[in-house]
Amino acid sequence: MTYLFKLRQSPRVKRLLQRAFTRRDWMNAGQGWEGREDSIQLAGWQQSRRVVILRRLLKQNLIATREQQGQLEFAFVDRRQTKVYEYAVLVTDLTESILGIAQLYRDRADAENGFDELKNQWGWGGYSTRDLARCRLSARAVGLIYNWWSWYTRLAFPESRREAITSRPLLLSAIGRSTKHAGQTQLYLTPMHAAQKKVERGIENIRRGLRAVRQTAERLLGHQPWDLLVRYIVAQITQSPWLPDGAIPALAGP
Repeated sequence: MTYLFKLRQSPRVKRLLQRAFTRRDWMNAGQGWEGREDSIQLAGWQQSRRVVILRRLLKQNLIATREQQGQLEFAFVDRRQTKVYEYAVLVTDLTESILGIAQLYRDRADAENGFDELKNQWGWGGYSTRDLARCRLSARAVGLIYNWWSWYTRLAFPESRREAITSRPLLLSAIGRSTKHAGQTQLYLTPMHAAQKKVERGIENIRRGLRAVRQTAERLLGHQPWDLLVRYIVAQITQSPWLPDGAIPALAGP
């Protein structure tokens, strides 16, 4: 299993940074960062490991403080006079270039945001029971609901992904009324959110998508409605045809 993570600036890491500061062999690492490769062996490690040292020049002036005779003294650090860098040390066993390693670490935010949403907005964590079966059941239930809601919001707003902290108040602030006539059930929703026009557009997109999938699933034998619905949503996100032999209804305009 490969690994890539950021090291804390322990005393050994700081000494590594001190040695690297005077080096001239810094390479472009993208997005304003410079990088160079080195190796380090920390306490508890059986061997030295590859590290990629990244640094970038801070754009704004800083204020340095020091305490002298019980009072704080402030000193502005002007970047035009003194180069002030921000450092990061990445340890990895990957063989990619310095630019590739730096970009892989920057891309981690796309994965971390999902876990942050699951823990802080859906409660996927903090299980205190020692019953492993109940913990697994709770985790799977939260993961399943999170997955359903994510697909639901992308069906409503395919142009962007929305987290639960904003999408739940937006789409759940409505009063529903169900009516039955001629063997059909109609659901009427009255949005109570201030962004009513946005909610109406999302609900209209959901209605059109479900209707298209329902009509198509009746004609295509052997296709599951859920599979067709996911294919339809992905097609709205990528702006591509969702079925080779059929046209999809246009989404509601902004």
